Amino acid sequence: MVSSPLGRELVRQGPGPHGCAAAGAGMGLVPGSMKARLGANEIVATLMLNAIVVRVYDYLVNGPLKESGSSAVHSKSVQQDSVLTPLSDWFGVPLGRANIGFGVMLLTAVALWLLITRTPLGYRIRMTGANPDFAAYGGIRVPRVIEWSFVIGGAVAGLAGAHLVQGVYGRLEPGLAGSLAFEGIVVALLARNNPLVVVVAGLFYSYLRAGGDIMEQQTDVGTEIVVVIQAVIVLLVTAQALPNLLKRRIARRQVGVR
Repeated sequence: MVSSPLGRELVRQGPGPHGCAAAGAGMGLVPGSMKARLGANEIVATLMLNAIVVRVYDYLVNGPLKESGSSAVHSKSVQQDSVLTPLSDWFGVPLGRANIGFGVMLLTAVALWLLITRTPLGYRIRMTGANPDFAAYGGIRVPRVIEWSFVIGGAVAGLAGAHLVQGVYGRLEPGLAGSLAFEGIVVALLARNNPLVVVVAGLFYSYLRAGGDIMEQQTDVGTEIVVVIQAVIVLLVTAQALPNLLKRRIARRQVGVR
């Protein structure tokens, strides 16, 4: 259908954030089911699925969805009524490419925090993440909880994709997301998996990325220093888990001696 005029028109209008969230949730269910039902490693499963999705996406952008008559590789622009409203139109001051996606991001962070901390599903997710064996002993259906976790994560990723297409680029382009998946892991480490802190950590991380480009343009310092800073941050955050790991090993040895 995507190669037909109807398919091109649907892409041009944009599926909307809800459609992108649904697509992301469906994609998240695949590795979630593999992890929950088959015991597959979630990192390997998601990385392999990413490779498949990226190749299919590149084929569509370079083939059926490519804008006819254009030498550049991209789709037609999203229709104006499907573009996310810029914040500058609301506040009357220039705010660059910031749009209502920022508000959606805040609402999503609050909704996820309420889900994790104030709902039965959130309790089951936290228990499963802390100790799957204990959660199963307590009557929690661990495989289903794992699947729900991947579905929710995929839906959020779909919202991020909708923001890129309908709020930043305005069309489909090759390499649209780039390395956002790995950068999201860094932000999650900084936030210690707290949805509310993710907002602050994400803004800090984006400041580093944008500041690195400006620094390279205005000074003799290259953007590689930003990568070094990111690596140091990851090392410092992950190093905080070492004392707890050592305490648990010492406790197990003491119990074994007794």
